[in-house]
Amino acid sequence: GLPSSESEDCKAVLRRLKGIIHNLETFVQARNLAKLVQTLAAARSTGLQDELVHQAEALVIQLRAEEAEEERRREEERRKREEEERLRRLEEERRRQREREEEERRRLAALAAKQADNKRVQALDFEALLRQIPAG
Repeated sequence: GLPSSESEDCKAVLRRLKGIIHNLETFVQARNLAKLVQTLAAARSTGLQDELVHQAEALVIQLRAEEAEEERRREEERRKREEEERLRRLEEERRRQREREEEERRRLAALAAKQADNKRVQALDFEALLRQIPAG
């Protein structure tokens, strides 16, 4: 047989390979991308050839694609929220502008009414003055 040190080395390698396979199974099941990538790197460094390695590699590709799609969807949602917020602020500004214009119209109408009242009062005063002047 093998000298005991080589036998121990073989057992250590075997334990490591079993650990890698166990981790691959666990992380494939859990769909844990970061841990899968890490464990696949360990599997490659040992030269492990197993259907599980190929399955894990395919899953990594799939999970990365799903992650990219999710990121794209989140970015789209964020842009949509920003656009809705921009439109809401724009509408709010338009509303405030309309209120300011309406307030200005009311102020001008009140001023015009006051000026008209003043003119009527002045006309009445003028008529009163004329009546006081004796004819002739």
